[in-house]
Amino acid sequence: MKERGLARKKGRSHNQPAKGDVIPGQVHRSTSVTSRECKRLPLRRFIKLCAGELNPRQLVVDPCVESWETQGTAMLITSAIIDDLSCELPLTVIGTSWQLFTDQVMGGVSDGTMVREIIDGRPAIRMRGDVSLENNGGFIQISVDLAPEGDVADVSGWQGIELDVLGRGEEYSLRLRTSELTRPWQSYRQSFIATPKWQTVKLSFDRFEPHRTEIPLNLQSLRRLGLVAIGRAFAADLALGGLRLFG
Repeated sequence: MKERGLARKKGRSHNQPAKGDVIPGQVHRSTSVTSRECKRLPLRRFIKLCAGELNPRQLVVDPCVESWETQGTAMLITSAIIDDLSCELPLTVIGTSWQLFTDQVMGGVSDGTMVREIIDGRPAIRMRGDVSLENNGGFIQISVDLAPEGDVADVSGWQGIELDVLGRGEEYSLRLRTSELTRPWQSYRQSFIATPKWQTVKLSFDRFEPHRTEIPLNLQSLRRLGLVAIGRAFAADLALGGLRLFG
């Protein structure tokens, strides 16, 4: 895929963080919600795995729907659903967990929460908080791995990601990370507006812009995605009602 790169800032390399860069994976802050396994978790597979009767690569890792297959070193996604909120927060239907990050991992003072609520008649994950630019900060984020145990997901058979969102007319960003990105501030990003009414936003893979990297987006090695409130001081309030692939 042809890269639609951003111009590199003079005097700064891709290996150095810039002001406002999201640096996930160091420390996460989440609300004290009680999480538990989805009721349809195939426990017998887990028991066989622990007993050595099942190779990890033979495990279908989706606890709620059969949407994953093993292909080489990546998990091939064969179902459009990434999360339909049928499992309790923070679990997803693909066996991973939502996490909340703020710029406090890098000395900032932005604060946020992640809760499960019913909003306008439908279940949602709600990210709220105050984004502050103090101390070179400026973001809050909820993110999720696209494959369990640090594996990668192959989404090359799909055209993009669609999400059901509701907000207050503010702009947010969807960030993608692949196994090929070695620096935590590198990503592929695309912005969207969350309106005061529920809407489905479609974000095509070919419109994601690389940030602080010259590596083209590799859809066979997606590792993580995040929904980010970033770059300006404002009261963030974003509700997510579903997350799927399309195409």
